[in-house]
Amino acid sequence: SHFIKRVRSNIHMCLCMSPGNEVFNSRLRNFPSLVNNCTIDFFAEWPEEALKSVAFSALESTDLRDDATKNGIVAMCGKIHQSVEHASARYLEEQRRYNYVTPTSYLEVLSTFKTLLALKRE
Repeated sequence: SHFIKRVRSNIHMCLCMSPGNEVFNSRLRNFPSLVNNCTIDFFAEWPEEALKSVAFSALESTDLRDDATKNGIVAMCGKIHQSVEHASARYLEEQRRYNYVTPTSYLEVLSTFKTLLALKRE
């Protein structure tokens, strides 16, 4: 009893769902406590400056030889992410299918870049 009480008062959960599809709306209808007892945070697309800032931070410890190279890589990562967002929007219009492009996918691209660069340099 005491354990259950402590768990209920201390448990935190994070549910990640896209608000742009019917599954999210269905979950809210079927489980009204999600609206009544939870905080819902919506994250919009990151602007170009945010993409650059995140890339600079993620690549800070990576030796990219000079600032011009680092600036080029940071700009390229942001442009690629934005182009995938635009391509995904066209894909939805043309095929009626979703391709989710999230901040997490951007962070994964940066992490993969760092991993591949390290492997290439070995």
